[in-house]
Amino acid sequence: AHDRNVMVNVLKDVRRPLICGSYASLQTPQYSRPNFIRKKNSRTEEFVKEKLEKSILNAGLDQKAAREVASSITAREGITSEEIREAVFKKLKELDEEAANRYARSMRFAARNAADISMEVAQLSEEALENLKLKAGRNVNILNENNKLTLRAEKADIDGNEIRLNKENMEKIGANDGTRIMAQNY
Repeated sequence: AHDRNVMVNVLKDVRRPLICGSYASLQTPQYSRPNFIRKKNSRTEEFVKEKLEKSILNAGLDQKAAREVASSITAREGITSEEIREAVFKKLKELDEEAANRYARSMRFAARNAADISMEVAQLSEEALENLKLKAGRNVNILNENNKLTLRAEKADIDGNEIRLNKENMEKIGANDGTRIMAQNY
């Protein structure tokens, strides 16, 4: 015979039924607080695994592997984005060294429309060029969703979290002013 006892949580929290086969119990739902990470510019941002997964996909891993790597990363309160990048790099290196190197050479930026630059150019700050280990005049890959452009990187006096592109290139990669896009050292 089945034991049909109903467990009741006596806490005064909101309860929801959990049904498993012929058994039912009431349990307090588990709410998790979002973790916030500290960015290089000292701002904090909520840790979102889907964003991490997307950046891993851009490094060349398939969806399943990217999800597996992203799921293996645990963000504790106050962790820095650099610590997360290092943990992802280590995990990727175990799976695919080439993808790990592509990941290490990529960053996300806010796209900015710049009418005063030519079609073959992407403008980045000196700090961004250093972080990408990229020299001005060299090629940089610009990615947004499934769109990719290869442009010549130029140094500009702009915010380190931005990349300037002309209107035609913004349209080619499907970005609007402010869209977060990926830049990779070619």
